[in-house]
Amino acid sequence: MKYPCRKPFKELHIDYTKTFTPADSACRINGVEFSLEFPNIILYDGDGNNSTINDQIKLSENVVMTPTFHLIIDIGALGTNYYKVEGSFETALQQSISAGGSVGSISKKVKIYEQPLAPITLFGFLVINPNLNLNIGANASINVSVSATQNINSNVSASLEYKNSTWNKDYTQTMQATYNFSGINGNADMKIFLEPAIEFKLFDSDNLEASVSAQGYVKASGTLLPVPDCELKAGVSAGAEAKFLGIASVSYPEIFDYSKSLFTCSTNQAPTADFSASQTAITTGNSVNFTDLSTGNPTSWSWSFQGGTPATSTLQNPTNIQYNTAGTYTVSLVATNANGNDTKTKTGYIVVSDVNPQLPTLTTTAITNPANTTATSGGIITSQGTSSVTARGVCWSTAQNPTIANSKTTDGTGTGSFTSNLTGLTTNTTYYVRAYATNTTGTSYGNEQSFTTTGSLANCGTVTDIDGMYIIQLLLVHNAGW
Repeated sequence: MKYPCRKPFKELHIDYTKTFTPADSACRINGVEFSLEFPNIILYDGDGNNSTINDQIKLSENVVMTPTFHLIIDIGALGTNYYKVEGSFETALQQSISAGGSVGSISKKVKIYEQPLAPITLFGFLVINPNLNLNIGANASINVSVSATQNINSNVSASLEYKNSTWNKDYTQTMQATYNFSGINGNADMKIFLEPAIEFKLFDSDNLEASVSAQGYVKASGTLLPVPDCELKAGVSAGAEAKFLGIASVSYPEIFDYSKSLFTCSTNQAPTADFSASQTAITTGNSVNFTDLSTGNPTSWSWSFQGGTPATSTLQNPTNIQYNTAGTYTVSLVATNANGNDTKTKTGYIVVSDVNPQLPTLTTTAITNPANTTATSGGIITSQGTSSVTARGVCWSTAQNPTIANSKTTDGTGTGSFTSNLTGLTTNTTYYVRAYATNTTGTSYGNEQSFTTTGSLANCGTVTDIDGMYIIQLLLVHNAGW
């Protein structure tokens, strides 16, 4: 269907959430969820002969998922104010993997399922076409036989947000996993994944496109020599991309990657520290949960949370670490076992913004010592606002309400009182003065003071001779301070 006359939106406000069920797709899917089974998929076959298995990677996948997407659009008279796209996947995944010993190195991704979903009509004219895809893939370097089975139950949500001319990303995740692993008898590094994705597009237009995907994966790695070392991990990750009404497209292939070590055969080795956070961008007063991802069977943990409350923890998975002050903070973990320890530090990992940013509060000091071209003033800063004062001083102009765009002094940082010396003034001129203070939120000003500089005053007198015949006019120059 074509629309013969389409005009740009002048104002548009949408906040729409949709949870998809089989009723939104083909009738051959039963139940209230998408339930799909793919037995014995040959993802890779080195020689193209199905009867030789030493060069194959085989997968069996059984997935039950409930996908949801959330769309927010706010277009005002001045353009796009806000845009957010979010996709969620509640997934139960059963995977079985077997790989031969002569696979070598591969990187492959294959679409195994595609289902157009029912169009969504908003306001009677805006049509959005969603699509559900299912991909499987592998990134592997395999020189020995590997086999594993696992079950992953996860709930993953990933979003992209356009706000204040900036793209932001966020996510939430939970995961439970069980496994059966035969181990590794040589050298292998293998990641096998199943990836559901929601794509949607504004009907008959390239002005609105977005996709959100989630991966459930199993990752096996190991070596036989010089020391036996193998590990099986289960994990979930998510990515997203979007393009909207001429805004430059943005893509985050990996918004987050969370994994958990299920099995290890490492011996006599110190752990390798790693961790993740439930969220890394929050507002003041909110809390973050941390998850230990360390390998090598650590037995104790030492956490350090810059800016957090509490600031330290010895729990394996600390929860409710609260951040009350805006800023960018570092998190560090030391994981220890009987064979040693390892430290993982993530600098600037937690970004805290203030929910109600405030400017400094201050007053302007009265003018003292006005002269021809100089005067003295200053200010008193009684509150720094939501962040430290990084610049302060006074500004002045011959017009009322001067700002830092006019003449100004720079007199240090922080709160309290300060003195400012005004120089380069013009004689016999009235000036207006305000103290100022700047923090990360912006610049605020104190009350306005005014004064007039001193200067040259011309006085004319007369001198008359004794006879009254001659008059001489004398210009007396009276300077300030005479």
